Amino acid sequence: MCKTIGGQGWADVWLRGHFGWEYKKKRKNLDEAYQQLLLYREDLENPPLLVVCDLDRFEIHTNFTGTAKRVYAFDLAAPENLNTLRKAFTNPEALRPGTDLRHDYAAGGGRVRTAGRRALRYSATNVYCPMSNRQLAPSRSLRVLRRPG
Repeated sequence: MCKTIGGQGWADVWLRGHFGWEYKKKRKNLDEAYQQLLLYREDLENPPLLVVCDLDRFEIHTNFTGTAKRVYAFDLAAPENLNTLRKAFTNPEALRPGTDLRHDYAAGGGRVRTAGRRALRYSATNVYCPMSNRQLAPSRSLRVLRRPG
């Protein structure tokens, strides 16, 4: 599989529709394992869970579209932790964070909510930022919101 920064490599385990998994030796940096897994996530069909471990410590990073990220960090000393790990294999949706980002933005204050509604009225002419109420330089690679002429 291809890394997002180029080159070849692979994740240690992949279960389609469930997770990508990167294993490191005991006491190694799990943040490095997570960064490595991020390089493969697109070729892994963007799984809902990204798991890193050293067999003593586990981290399940949620990767669901449209939700706030959550990290389940645990060891297997407590039975409920084994249940969390089991959900990665059997029911990844059970680990979906309860908060939807759209809800977070709406709850964040009227300004964000109003800007979002106002942005829906714009057509495709010039790139426009409703938060700053100013026009931005158009970009071919980024089609955002555009205000009518």
